[in-house]
Amino acid sequence: MLQEKARSTGIDVLGNVSWGTHVCQFYQTKLDLLDILVPYFQEGLRNNESCMWVTSPVLTVDAAQQALRARLPDLDEYIRRGQLEVLPHTEWYMKGGTFEMGRVLAGWIERKDRAVSRGFDGLRLTGDTCWLEQRQWEDFVEYEAEVDRVLGEYPIIALCTYALDRCGANEIVDVVRNHRFALIKRGERWERIESAERRRVEALRQSEQLYRSLVNTTGAWITRFDRAGQRTLVIGADSPAFGHVSQEVLATDAGGVIVPEDREKFKGCFESVFATGKPVQGVVLRARLGGSLRYVSTSWEPVKDVRGNVSEVQFTAFDVTNQRRLEEQYHQAQKMESVGRLAGGVAHDFNNLLTVIDGYTEMALRSLPPDSPERGGLEEARTAVERAATLVRQLLTLSRRQPLEAKVVDLGDLVSNLGKLLRRVIGEDIQLSTAVAPGLWRVRVDPGQMEQVLLNLAVNARDAMPEGGKLTIEVANIGLDDSYASQHSGVAPGDYVMVAVSDTGVGMSDEVKTHLFEPFFTTKPQGTGLGLSSCYGIVKQSGGHIGVYSEPNRGTTMRVYLPRVEGVVEEATKPQGPVPRARGGETVLAVEDEPGLRKLLVMILEQLGYAVLQAANGDEALRLAKERASPVHLLLTDLVMPGMDGKELAERLKAEGLAMKVLYMSGHSDGALTHSGVLEPGTRFLQKPFTWSSLGRKVREALDG
Repeated sequence: MLQEKARSTGIDVLGNVSWGTHVCQFYQTKLDLLDILVPYFQEGLRNNESCMWVTSPVLTVDAAQQALRARLPDLDEYIRRGQLEVLPHTEWYMKGGTFEMGRVLAGWIERKDRAVSRGFDGLRLTGDTCWLEQRQWEDFVEYEAEVDRVLGEYPIIALCTYALDRCGANEIVDVVRNHRFALIKRGERWERIESAERRRVEALRQSEQLYRSLVNTTGAWITRFDRAGQRTLVIGADSPAFGHVSQEVLATDAGGVIVPEDREKFKGCFESVFATGKPVQGVVLRARLGGSLRYVSTSWEPVKDVRGNVSEVQFTAFDVTNQRRLEEQYHQAQKMESVGRLAGGVAHDFNNLLTVIDGYTEMALRSLPPDSPERGGLEEARTAVERAATLVRQLLTLSRRQPLEAKVVDLGDLVSNLGKLLRRVIGEDIQLSTAVAPGLWRVRVDPGQMEQVLLNLAVNARDAMPEGGKLTIEVANIGLDDSYASQHSGVAPGDYVMVAVSDTGVGMSDEVKTHLFEPFFTTKPQGTGLGLSSCYGIVKQSGGHIGVYSEPNRGTTMRVYLPRVEGVVEEATKPQGPVPRARGGETVLAVEDEPGLRKLLVMILEQLGYAVLQAANGDEALRLAKERASPVHLLLTDLVMPGMDGKELAERLKAEGLAMKVLYMSGHSDGALTHSGVLEPGTRFLQKPFTWSSLGRKVREALDG
């Protein structure tokens, strides 16, 4: 809408008007014309407006310029620099010998565009109509009505002049109706008149503008339909809430932008209001607006005529897309948490059993020669244990109960180092491309878990390209603003490092994307449905965010955002050489409530040369430590136990003055040792199920740390 700004007309009786004003003057003599037009253009030239005076035989071009020059001695300078143009009607209205409304209107707008491009505020113009023949009157009245409508959209002021001796009563009424103001001379005084109809039209226009402004402020889209489904009113569709799509909405019926699956619902609401006369409330529909899928909450109200019959239906829609997305993300988080609680409930006991199975299997393998035929079955058993342990870990990541050993890392290095493995995973028919931006910020993640995220995403991309294609991994710094955060539950604005994994595969439908991170949801015949859900858990546990962008047959991009941290990259250390043994009489207090696992722990530790005290619970461990005369060097304790848990036991021992190193072990974290799922600095932790080697190395690290 054109911003209204008062402009001085130079005409005392008219005063200041806004851009878009359309005025007429009735005159009897040439002096009447000059009385109004000379100060009108004098003021326009002084106010940095481009001025255009179209004359007729009543007042020639030379006469008009001479009259202006008497008031403006420097008139020729205005003409020279192109601010003033005076031309006869034959070169404007009757170019080619005929009057063409469209050509004249387009000419005014083109002159306005030229003026603004040259630095003028707008266009001030006048045109005389004494050349007009009676047979042309009807077309010219239509032209004036169109001028009046169009001018309101542009920085233009127009003053049209009419000779009274060429106008009858009907013509005068037509002229006044199509102009905001009319100037007429009574005696020696000029007066300004405005028709009652014009005032009503203006009041209605202002009321509608206010209504539209209020509707746009609320973010509503309002459309009225008659019984034939034709729109009689459209308000608010061009508001920011609907992506400024008024042209799209006006080009079709409102039902046309509703997705095909919801159009029957749309039609049913429309017909119900006409049939029953009762409103319909709270119907959520999906619409394609501004090129994107939006959710709109709609209501339908009957509009009745004077007889009380429903003549129209008013359709009101509010964009609830962000609210709907937040609700979906909340429900998704609840699902993840529910599965995580279930997994946490079984993980402790299940991982204890897996540790016992794997421990004794490993001991059996150690006792067999390398060429023993019995090794094959035992190795298969260990493979099955590892697969079972992986499934448990994936379940635990859903609710962020898998403890992360986070380090400050460079994601660019992590992606680059993973390249060789990724190429083996995706196969030769898929082209792998990586793009790592320079100057990457640091992030704090568990390197092993983050490698698993990237492998899972790469495997999903591979499966989406059965005929081959291209896999691209990009790493870059990015800032997420308040707008992005408001549309994604749990995301804080700030600096992030983004990893984008893109493929050229089959893509996904909106339905698949809705369930993508749900546990056990899969589109693969042999899939477990835990790969992407575990990615979701790891990323969330690392303080990050994961999003998907995909369309059917257009490929998929998965973006992982991890928050920026300060710090120096911590080098990862890989275990080398044989399992370290005890160093001269070191004693370990092993606390485990599962008898089979406790027996295995004692057996392994004793074979590694440690003296071992064993306890089934915290109270027993506390008693053994107090009774022992010689020092205990390491507390190896289960974290989750009935009664006193492992952390409380360690704190009680410390309070009793029984100083010793501590190594916790568990099948999952209940939050006792972690902050948002990440192990607190300095905490030693052994993840169940563990192997002979991992137990031996962790014990040695704890004692030496």
